[in-house]
Formats: sequence, C-alpha cells, structure tokens
Amino acid sequence: LSEQGISNINLAIQNTDNLSELANNLINFQKEELYSSKVTVSQYELNQYLRSYLLQFENYAIQNAIALTYQSDFENLDVWIDKNKMDLITNALKYTPQGGKVSLKATHNKNTWSLNITDTGIGISRNDQKRLFKYLFRGANATNQMITGCGIGMLLTYRLIKNHEGKISFQSTENVGTSFQLCFPIKSNRYVYKSEESVS
Repeated sequence: LSEQGISNINLAIQNTDNLSELANNLINFQKEELYSSKVTVSQYELNQYLRSYLLQFENYAIQNAIALTYQSDFENLDVWIDKNKMDLITNALKYTPQGGKVSLKATHNKNTWSLNITDTGIGISRNDQKRLFKYLFRGANATNQMITGCGIGMLLTYRLIKNHEGKISFQSTENVGTSFQLCFPIKSNRYVYKSEESVS
C-alpha cells in the first residue's frame, strides 16, 4: 500500500473506534438514565484496588513517557464501589502529552474517601469549563489538536459519581493541566451491598 493508502486505513480504523466508543457510551448513558436509583457495590481495599486499576495503564504511560504515580494517606481502607463504573484516569492520560505527569492521590476521613487526579495535560479553557459536563461537549483545544473523543465521557462520569452519592470538582488552566477532586461516602443508603463479593 502507498503512504496515502495506509493513512486512509488508519483514519478509517480511528473513525470506527470513535463510533464504537460513542455507541458504548450512549448505551451506558441510557442505562444510567433508566437504572440510576440504586448502585450495586462490593467491598474493596482501596490501595489494592487502585494499584491494580492503574496497572492496566502502565504500558500506555511508558510508551508515551508519562509519569503515572499513586499515593495515599492510609495503609488500609475498605470502601464500597461498583468498580465496573469507575473510569478514573482515561481522560487525564489521553490529554497529557509525552513527557507529562498524571498523579492519583487517595485520602479519607471518618465518613468519606477522596481522590485527587492531577495531570499536566492541555487543560480546559475558562469558557469550556462551564460546559464540561454537558451532553456531547468537547473542549475546543482537544478538537483543534485532533484528540479523539465523543463528548459523552465526562457527562457519563459525572452521572456515575453522582449515583455513588459522590461529589466532583476541578481546577484547570489551559496549557498547564487539570486537577479533579472526587469525594465519596464510605457508606450510603443508595448502595445495594454485595458483601459476598468482597475483595480484601
């Protein structure tokens, strides 16, 4: 194949992946709209869970020379979550250029546990920050840099966190980076507990 042919095939594959991501997110979004009154959760030791979660991104971080780190202020903390609905750092990695940093820090108090996710990525402009959790929204700088995305992921993440009775806030400076703060209750009346699936 010619270089143009290879480029066309790669573009077709990329567009197919984008459509697949959009379809999956739309399905997940619809599920959250219909079944959001309760969240089925299992017990996990948070340090163990987060370190295991980060392992799946290790190769990507190495290939893109991104320093991926984790720390916490505790040795052992049991929490209740639906791990299948926790997408914590995909965007941080996606929007951080080579040589950048992505860090995850876990903290806790008597009633809540929190995550701070910080990156040195492209950041979010002030105008775009107001629309970050809107349907089909994508930042202008992400679009201009041709970074793939479908504009549903952040809204879905926002809904999933809210369904866990969590809170989300962020600070961002364009071309400097972004920091998200997520806070969850240790236990909640909205949780359906599945203690038989506990993981230590």
